[in-house]
Amino acid sequence: MRLGLIVFHRLFEEVLPIEPITGFLNPMKIALTLFFILFGLLTLKEGGSALLGVLTGSTPSSYWPPVIALNTFTGLLYLAAALAVTFRQSMAAPICIVILGVAAGSALLFFGYIFLGGAFETRTVYAILFRLAVASGALVLVRRFAAANR
Repeated sequence: MRLGLIVFHRLFEEVLPIEPITGFLNPMKIALTLFFILFGLLTLKEGGSALLGVLTGSTPSSYWPPVIALNTFTGLLYLAAALAVTFRQSMAAPICIVILGVAAGSALLFFGYIFLGGAFETRTVYAILFRLAVASGALVLVRRFAAANR
C-alpha cells in the first residue's frame, strides 16, 4: 500500500510539482481536503439548484440571484482549494483569501440590498454569516497549517 502511494506521489510530482509538507498522508491535509471537497460540492449543489429555481421562477422571490451566483462560485473555489491543499500548498492560502473576499463581497451586496428595501428571509442572513465564518476559519486553518509544515 505504501509503495503504491509513493509511486503515485512520484508520478504526479513530474506532472504537477507537489510540495510535500510532512508527507503525502498528513491527517490535517486529508481533513482539509475532504472538508473543502464536501463543502464545495454541497455549495455547488445547493447554489445551482437555487439559481436554476430563480431563473425558472419556481423559488421564492426573496432569493436574490447575484448573491446566489456568488455563493455558487465559491463552491468552485472550495474545490480549487482542495486541489491546492493536496498538490500546491503555496496556492491554498491565496485561494482562501479569494473565497473570503467573495463571501464578504456577497454579504455586503446582500446587506445593501436589504438596506434598500429588498425582500429577504432571516435564514439567509444566518447563512451568509455562516459562510463568512467558514471562509474565515478555512483561511486561518490553511495559514496555520501551511506555516507549521513548511
